[in-house]
Amino acid sequence: QALQSGDIAAVKAILLEEIEHGLSERLARSQAPRGVGIQPNGHEGVAAARERVSAELDFITYAEGLRQAIASASTVHHE
Repeated sequence: QALQSGDIAAVKAILLEEIEHGLSERLARSQAPRGVGIQPNGHEGVAAARERVSAELDFITYAEGLRQAIASASTVHHE
């Protein structure tokens, strides 16, 4: 539709919704175990700390992947 109409509003809305959902979901998962320290005490603390760090890494990886995809797409377009 965007190609036919020349209007990117619908495509932009879909992409922004997907990005916002992905970021929000990952941020919520990373903040859930917020009371857990990175240096755990005891066996149970190790699992909780691992979960926290994994969720934070997932958020960072997702955001950086989006940034790289956008940067790489704009570089290819300009060459």
